[in-house]
Amino acid sequence: MKRILTALALTAVISSCSNPAEPPPAATPTVTAVTVVAATSTLNASATTALTATVTGTGAFNTALTWSIVTGGGTLSSTTGATVTFSAPSAVTASATVVKATSAADSSKSASVTLNINSSTVAPTITDVTVTATKVALREGSSSTLQGTPTGTGAFDPSLTWTIESGG
Repeated sequence: MKRILTALALTAVISSCSNPAEPPPAATPTVTAVTVVAATSTLNASATTALTATVTGTGAFNTALTWSIVTGGGTLSSTTGATVTFSAPSAVTASATVVKATSAADSSKSASVTLNINSSTVAPTITDVTVTATKVALREGSSSTLQGTPTGTGAFDPSLTWTIESGG
C-alpha cells in the first residue's frame, strides 16, 4: 500500500510539471523607446530633409509609427512609416519646427526632432546702377536731367544720393 501511495504521489508531481516539449510562453511585446534622426537639422526655406524613426522593444512588438508637426510650419510626405520627408515652408522668418514620431503600439513612447529653418528673406543687395542723361554734352549755363536706376536682389531701397565728383 505504501508503494502504491508513493507511486501515486510521484505521478502527481510529474504530471504537474510543464511539458518540456512545449516552448516557454512568449514575452509580452513591449515598446521601450522611439528615436528620430534628421538627415539635416538646419534647412533653408522650401528645402527638404529625410526623417527616420526607429522603434525598439522586447518580444514581437509593433514597429508602426505616426508622425506629426508639433510646432512650426512645413509639411510631411506621410504621417506613417519609418521614413518621411519634411518640407520647410517657402516664406518664413527664421524659425524652428518640432516634428514628432509616436509608436502606434504605445502612444507614451515618442521622440522629437527640432528643425531650424533659415529665413526666406534675401538680404537686399544693389548690384548695379544705370544712369541716363537727356544731354550728354553740356555748354556753360545749360542743364541735363539725370535718371538713375538701381538693380539688385531682395527688397532694397531704390532711392539714390547724387554727388558731383569733378568739374563742378
